[in-house]
Amino acid sequence: MWTPLHAGLGGKEPPKIDAAPKNGPAAHLEELLASLTWLDRILLRIGIRLLRRIAVTVIGLTLVLIGIIMIVAPGPATVVIPIGLAVLGLEYAWARRLLRRIKGYVDAGITQGSAWLGLGKNVLTPDAAEPQGQLPSRPESHDNPTSNST
Repeated sequence: MWTPLHAGLGGKEPPKIDAAPKNGPAAHLEELLASLTWLDRILLRIGIRLLRRIAVTVIGLTLVLIGIIMIVAPGPATVVIPIGLAVLGLEYAWARRLLRRIKGYVDAGITQGSAWLGLGKNVLTPDAAEPQGQLPSRPESHDNPTSNST
């Protein structure tokens, strides 16, 4: 196979650098890979990708199913289901879209819930704002139990 390195060497083969020991598992793996044709290498790469996809699918679906079971059984279903979708999102675009959609619903629910509880940002109009550095004035109460008026 020609590379730009060959052009600088005058067409000679580049020197082989062999850092692996001659009699180890790495040497056997190198011999095996060297004996494979280009088609076998492509099939091997496809096999590794397929194996990864199968592993991601099994782990992700297992987490999602455990999360669904945790909806009715005790457990953190609201944590496990998004983790399962995130694992599935490594391989599937539909899982990434679903996770993004669920995140939008959760963010909207948090915003509405905090507004309902009064935990949101209080926006004061300029005329209703208290002057800085002064405490708000309290109305005087005539029913003060500490007063000694007899």
